[in-house]
Amino acid sequence: MPFESEWEDIHQKYFWGTEPNPYLLKFLDEHFERNKPLTFLDLGCGTGANTIPLLERGWNVYAVDGSFTALCRLAQRIDQANIHGKVVLFHADINSLEFKEN
Repeated sequence: MPFESEWEDIHQKYFWGTEPNPYLLKFLDEHFERNKPLTFLDLGCGTGANTIPLLERGWNVYAVDGSFTALCRLAQRIDQANIHGKVVLFHADINSLEFKEN
């Protein structure tokens, strides 16, 4: 897949994408209770800029990315942090994911 290999090349050369979106954090804090049993889908999660804050709030995350390197770096970051949520990492092209209803 050309798209996947482009992102893999980028993640092998650079370590970036670790700062969360401040607007997302504000939205989450205004609209969702921490540690309430919620599950999020983070498509194109990269190295976890948004996955980590979701986990830190005690939520569960399905994190999907086409770059295996990015997912390995995310797994390392999760291992190094004191995180309470649960994560499932998927190495996949988000354009070809199949979802069951609900």
